[in-house]
Amino acid sequence: MNDALARGLSFLLSRQHPAGFWTDWDLPVGSSSLWTTAYIGWRLTSYGQVADVLNTVADALQRAADWLEASELTGGGWGYTESVGADADSTSLGILFLQAMGRRVPETALQRLLSFHRDDGGFGTYSYEQSFGAWTSSQVEITAIAALALQAAGMAPDTVTRATTFLRHHRRADGLWDSYWWTSTTMQPKSLCVCWVNLPGKTPWRPYKPPARSIRSIWL
Repeated sequence: MNDALARGLSFLLSRQHPAGFWTDWDLPVGSSSLWTTAYIGWRLTSYGQVADVLNTVADALQRAADWLEASELTGGGWGYTESVGADADSTSLGILFLQAMGRRVPETALQRLLSFHRDDGGFGTYSYEQSFGAWTSSQVEITAIAALALQAAGMAPDTVTRATTFLRHHRRADGLWDSYWWTSTTMQPKSLCVCWVNLPGKTPWRPYKPPARSIRSIWL
């Protein structure tokens, strides 16, 4: 394990609450423990081929999974925080994390995720009862993570296929997507790339090389 990775893991472990969760962000509705814990947990489990990493974080991941299981919201799923209710993004991350840990994914969480599926094949962040506008319409980054979660759980293959079709239809000629959550295509969520590689029925991935000027502008 290189020094940068070891120090990064040490930082994450030092920030984990004794109860098992992580907290980040500082928005008007408060900080996030549900989304943050699900995201960090899922990303750490992706180091499955790096034994040193898994050995280092094994106890932390078990405690995080225990906490997330016990923190599922009323009606199923997880959200940015308890006060705003469940959303597709947080619920998908929770499913992916628990699935990767070999835990049983609650049926209530899976059904809650399916409730965010839209007629166009994509997934919206919130339900129509919770919000409005772009918060409820299909977004590519939400669709990608939802499709990955359903595929990991072996659930609703027809819905996964429709989600993949939605992503294919919204993919630009240069191989990227326009994102609702990010202003730059160089900040595409990893879930989109992982989704495109792993889901069936898509066109081959074409690596995108942005112009040198666009890369330079990120740092200026």
